[in-house]
Amino acid sequence: MQGQVNSERYAVKLYDNRQPEAINSYFNEKACLQALGSRASIVKLKMAGRLQDSLYPCIVTMYAGEPVQRLTAVQRSQAKKAIVTLHQAGAAHGDIHLSDLLFDKDSGSCLADGKLYIECNAARQV
Repeated sequence: MQGQVNSERYAVKLYDNRQPEAINSYFNEKACLQALGSRASIVKLKMAGRLQDSLYPCIVTMYAGEPVQRLTAVQRSQAKKAIVTLHQAGAAHGDIHLSDLLFDKDSGSCLADGKLYIECNAARQV
């Protein structure tokens, strides 16, 4: 889901709180995005909490681009840099799919998706 406030674009990810694994995914993604902070190549967390007037947890990130069907050579290079940035922060993504790589014509590539894994010690050092 996408939205816009004061000409800034945001992405909104909802979690179905009726599924226990969704709640774990929400807390894991929230913790990872908070720990990774403003690192380049990783979606920027704007806020996390419950959707207004509902019980559904959500994560709001800065809009980071669109997924592509096939990588160009330039996009492949940008994606590799994004993955290296994540690894240098002490985190790993898990299973990367094309849909996890977002591309914006101005800012290049960015990693997204909730399958981020980070060690607790690494999270404290980031």
